[in-house]
Amino acid sequence: MCSSVTGKLWFLTDRRIREDYPQKEILRALKAKCCEEELDFRAVVMDEMVLTVEQGNL
Repeated sequence: MCSSVTGKLWFLTDRRIREDYPQKEILRALKAKCCEEELDFRAVVMDEMVLTVEQGNL
């Protein structure tokens, strides 16, 4: 975690981001870039959340 955070980036992904080689490198690079830019990086796995669409609204 970076010491002085000015914003937050939420990254919606699937489980491969933590398991497969190219995706793990993408995750590592995103975390590093967010640290450089002083952003708090959060990866959310798709099956850990529920999205509801009602009358065309998310």
